[in-house]
Amino acid sequence: MLYGISLLMIILAIKLDFLKSFLGLTEITGNQWLICIAFAFALLLVDEVIKFFMRRRKSQPEVEVKTVAVAVSN
Repeated sequence: MLYGISLLMIILAIKLDFLKSFLGLTEITGNQWLICIAFAFALLLVDEVIKFFMRRRKSQPEVEVKTVAVAVSN
């Protein structure tokens, strides 16, 4: 949901004239939009991969390591 809100804020800032003039922005080309979307998708993908491994590690049972002392006599 936060990704959607941030995307909406970016689009509104670029498309609404009063925000565009207040922030000093200009229109971007189609290729620039594609680059922005690609970077956003890459960030989302990295975030989801990190969450996958964190959940996987959390769901695995912890292994208890026991040490045994052995006495050696001659």
